[in-house]
This record gives sequence, structure tokens and C-alpha cells, in this order.
Amino acid sequence: MLLPNDPQNYYKQHDIVPSDLLPELDKAKFVITNFHAFKFRERISAGKITKQLLKQTNGVNPFTETPDQMVRRVCRELGNKKNIIVINDETHHCYRRKPDGEEDEALKGDDRREAEQREEEARIWISGIEAVKAKLGVKVVYDLSATPFFLRGSGYAEGTLFPWVVSDFSLIDAIESGIVKVPRVPVADDSMVGEQPTYRDLWLRIREHLPKKGRKTEELSIDPTLPVELEGALQSLYSNYEKKFEQWEANKDGHERD
Repeated sequence: MLLPNDPQNYYKQHDIVPSDLLPELDKAKFVITNFHAFKFRERISAGKITKQLLKQTNGVNPFTETPDQMVRRVCRELGNKKNIIVINDETHHCYRRKPDGEEDEALKGDDRREAEQREEEARIWISGIEAVKAKLGVKVVYDLSATPFFLRGSGYAEGTLFPWVVSDFSLIDAIESGIVKVPRVPVADDSMVGEQPTYRDLWLRIREHLPKKGRKTEELSIDPTLPVELEGALQSLYSNYEKKFEQWEANKDGHERD
């Protein structure tokens, strides 16, 4: 859908590019990938001890790709193109950790492991782009994100806005343009618990009752049980959609005649 040579590409479907400029768009070379592609792949199989011994000898791992080899693999479809344009989506995950950033001592357990995983993924992503720049040249990088700020564990204060932000398209503008769905904010609650609707702070109510992370390999002997508050929220949301659908069905014939 994002490739211009796709018959059902978005540029034509949504009139993103004027019809007279579509031939120019067809001249461009596109590569759509994710940060996982920047991981150095193993080229030669060898035992663990052999790898450790040879790597310690010269500090270089002869069993995995070099940065240039990785770039050739990822950007093979670009051919001999140079000075490419990079568009990063979800770019709040693409950064290099602040060198002198202090460790966040408040992060423990799963939170710390999650922060370390984010940092490793961010390192792979930004290092991959730097490798592309060194091999092919990068003309400009455009970062896109709905949350353009540093996350916990980045070495920066959490929520600090990226200093390179140059354009902001507000949520309200995105909703009015039909790009983002209208957020649903709970305003009613018949559980009669607390001063605010239960579902307004749902995450705070259910987070301690959800399964802990790191259990992906464990098999469940029974079906998972949702917290009562979460089950209620899902039922409430579904019943609201069901009610609106029934109203639409009841009035559908009248609208079609009009």
C-alpha cells in the first residue's frame, strides 16, 4: 500500500499526490523496513566457545555482518542510489542515550528490564541509520511521532520534548481532519464506587491484577481471566456500540430513501 508501484497504493486511493505528479513519484525507489532489519545477522555458524575465542583475539566478530554488509542487505532495492531520505515512524523509540545521563534508580524489576530493552532497540535503530549514512549518505531525516519526547531510562528527564521538533499537528486538528478517532472519555458509571467514573482511571485499578511480564513461554492450563473492571469496561464499550448500531439499522431504510 505504501509502495508507489502497488496498484492499490495510498497515494492514489487518498489523493495524497496530485495525479500529474504520480509519474514523478514512480521514479523514486522505496524501502520499507523496521529496526529489526538493522540487527547484524550471523554469516557463519560456529560453536559458542569458538566464537568467544576468535572474537577476543582481535575484538572483531568474524561470524556476523559488518555495518556495510548490513546496509547492502537492507538497502538492496535502492541499487546505486545515494543521499537517501529517511522517514522514521514511531520515532520516540529512535534515539541515542544521553552519554552523561544518570541512571534512574526508581526503575526496578520489570520496569528496569523494559527500559533496558527500549534502550537496546533504540541503539540498534539509530546505529543502523548511522551505518546507512556512512555507506550511502543520508540527505535528510524526518521523524514522525505522536509522542515526541524521551522515555524513562533514556538518560533524559522523562517527557522531555525532543529538541529537534519543528512542526506540531495537534490531536484536535487530527481528530477534526478524520485522521485520528475521537477518544472516548468515560463520563458515566453505575457502579457507585468512588467520586470519578471507574473507567476513567482504569489502568490504575487493574495493573496490579494483570499477569506479570516475562511469562510468554509459560503455557496456561486455563483461559486467562480478565480483571472485573476491565471486563466491565469492555462490556460497556461494546454495549454502547451495539446500541448505536441498532439505532443506525432502524434508521437505515429511511436514510436510503432520502
